[in-house]
Amino acid sequence: MIDLQDIITTKRELLSRETYSRNPINYSAGMAEDQKDRYIQYLAEQNQDLRLTGDAMRLVLEDFMAQMKELKDQMSSMQSKHVDLENRLSEEHKLRKSAERKIKSLQEKLDYANQERFGDRRQKI
Repeated sequence: MIDLQDIITTKRELLSRETYSRNPINYSAGMAEDQKDRYIQYLAEQNQDLRLTGDAMRLVLEDFMAQMKELKDQMSSMQSKHVDLENRLSEEHKLRKSAERKIKSLQEKLDYANQERFGDRRQKI
């Protein structure tokens, strides 16, 4: 799976190439000086907002990636515990079946011993 950070880096590289390949457009041509100053101030504020938004998104993404890593670690731990519990359950199941067979065998021996001790009740004297 491609890491999200790699995707972001690739997109940034593509955007930077696209930005430099275009010819700049002068949007302030024909504006009065006070309009140019207001326009520059507007662009500076917009740039600052975009940078802050980008930084906030990057921080959120980093937090998300850290949480994902933590969840993956927890999932791995849980899967390991699950496998261990399944193995223990299987082993206990085998031991229980073995004990049941042994109990059945001993019960048959006890029944036979009791029958031999007291004799067969079907015998006539």
